[in-house]
Amino acid sequence: VGSIMNYAGISRNLLAFADSLIGHKVGGLAHVNVLLSTLMGGISGSANADAAMQSKILAPEMTKRGYDLPFTAAVTAASSSISPVIPPGINLIIFALLANVSVHSMFIAGYVPAFMMAAALMITIAFISKKRKYKPSREHPASGKERLGYFGKAIPALLIPFGIILGMRF
Repeated sequence: VGSIMNYAGISRNLLAFADSLIGHKVGGLAHVNVLLSTLMGGISGSANADAAMQSKILAPEMTKRGYDLPFTAAVTAASSSISPVIPPGINLIIFALLANVSVHSMFIAGYVPAFMMAAALMITIAFISKKRKYKPSREHPASGKERLGYFGKAIPALLIPFGIILGMRF
C-alpha cells in the first residue's frame, strides 16, 4: 500500500496536508512524520507500509533539511508503530479473530492508545528539536483556506479506511 500510494501521488497529498497542519512548529518535518503515520494508520493499518512510504518520501527530505540521520530513522521507525494500533490495523483484526473478540470493539479500543502514542512522540520531538535547533518546515502557519485546499486533495486517501471497512462488512 505504501509503494502504491507513493507512485499514485496519494502520499504526497497526505504529506502536504500534514505539513499544513503542523509544519510551522520547531522540528516541523519530524512532527509531520508522526502526523503522517497517524493518518496512514487509518489507511494501511501496517507499520511496514507506513515505514516504506515515509522512508522513501519523508526521510530524504528530513536529512536534506539538516536533521540527523539517526534522529530521522528513529522518528520514522517509532512513528510507524502507530499505524497498526489505529483501525483498521492488521494486528487488531488478527487479534480479534484469534481471541474471538468483536472486531468493532477492537477498532474502538485502538484510537486512544494510538493518539497517546502520537502525542508522546510529538512532545519528545519538540524537546529534541528545540535542543538541536531543528527548523520548522514552514515559516508561518497555513491559513484556513490553504489547509482546506490540502484537505480536499487528501480526501481520496482519507476515504480508503471506509472502503476497507465497507468491504469487510459486505
